[in-house]
Amino acid sequence: MTSSTPQQAYDLCHEQGLTFKQISEELGITTNMARRYVKQCERKAWLEAQWHYGLPVQAANALLAAGFDDREQVLKAYHNGELNPKGTLSPHGLGKNGIQAVEEWLEIPQKNRYDLGPKYVQLAVRLYPDAQRALKRLEDETGELPSAIVARLILEADQSD
Repeated sequence: MTSSTPQQAYDLCHEQGLTFKQISEELGITTNMARRYVKQCERKAWLEAQWHYGLPVQAANALLAAGFDDREQVLKAYHNGELNPKGTLSPHGLGKNGIQAVEEWLEIPQKNRYDLGPKYVQLAVRLYPDAQRALKRLEDETGELPSAIVARLILEADQSD
């Protein structure tokens, strides 16, 4: 005798209209096992029908909470940069791992995916009073944050080499 599968029980129930008792007799399993098999297949079918099927729960919940209703909306938002992991538009709760999961789920080619390197390196710097005044003057003149000024100066110094 071959072993019965949940799919066989589901098919007997939904295609032939058999009761759990009849399924159990047909497959040589208990009535409870037949019921469990059918419910298992129904649950799987229900899950597969959800638009976010295949995403990790946390990523799916973040997208649902952000108001996404279907895969096409997520794809459009991704291509418009709204799911940028380094930006402020990304839904709350969708971090680097979530973005990677969404990219895999959307089947975005590897070469087109976001670079998920570190956003920044936190660096504590002590400045002499003259350097503090110069930084404050640059901040007032440009309206940039001190961290942006320092980053720009470092990049400019690197390019001049």
